[in-house]
Amino acid sequence: MINFDRTTFALLLGILGGVLLIVSAFIQYYDKRQSDIETLEAKVDAKKSSIEAKKNADSLLTAQKQIITLQQKTNHTTSEIANKASELAESYKRNATLQEEFKNQITGGNTIPTLCIWATQFSSYKNDPRGSSIQIEFIVKNTGKYPLNDVKITINDALGVIMAIKFVVERSNSIGAMTLKPQTKSSKEVYNEWQPVKIIDVGSLQVGDQFEAYTSVIPNFRPDFFQTPGWGEFNYPVNIKWNSGTLVYNIKLKWSPNKLELKKALVALNGKELPEGSHLSFSYTQ
Repeated sequence: MINFDRTTFALLLGILGGVLLIVSAFIQYYDKRQSDIETLEAKVDAKKSSIEAKKNADSLLTAQKQIITLQQKTNHTTSEIANKASELAESYKRNATLQEEFKNQITGGNTIPTLCIWATQFSSYKNDPRGSSIQIEFIVKNTGKYPLNDVKITINDALGVIMAIKFVVERSNSIGAMTLKPQTKSSKEVYNEWQPVKIIDVGSLQVGDQFEAYTSVIPNFRPDFFQTPGWGEFNYPVNIKWNSGTLVYNIKLKWSPNKLELKKALVALNGKELPEGSHLSFSYTQ
């Protein structure tokens, strides 16, 4: 068994303490070095993260700019689409208006003709039978907005035969006047040939135009001369037809007492009764 004296033991303790100090220093150095490595790695990672974050921020900013640009383009496109849609709607509206206008030009639209009756007493001459007769004209007018096409007027002039026995009615279109000439046919021939229903083909009637469709003569039946009921009254059923409508008139004229008056005028448009005297004018001149 080895005996250590105090000096030797102290030396051993000194050596052991130095070894421990060296080991401790080495451990501290290793720990510091490892910490420095980790700190460096952390700095490197942080720098990488910063660089990556900046890249991401730049990418995000670029993406935002692109989104804003796309949004602006989208807004512009939407605005253009809205303008085009508005233009298209306006175009459809114009086309619809033009189509409606074209249809109205063909059909006459809401234009309704007016029947004008002008009655004029002939100048009275001594021993002249014309002094007891009246010229009556049936005129069709277009006072509406659109032309009327394929216009036909039908007039029942049953009383016209009374004057036709004595006179032939001749009308001059060039001067718009009517003359009476003596009837050369016999009363029997006149009655046999007389057609009370007159059909006049007017054709097209432009806006503002009038057509003098028919002229006749009626006897001057005055109530003081004729006491028989019904004398002095004159009935004229009249139809005006165009390509989109029909007017039906039942007109009654009457002496009362010294002038010819419109006593009654029943009117129907396309089968529907209208207020009396609608689309009708009457004038009497002595």
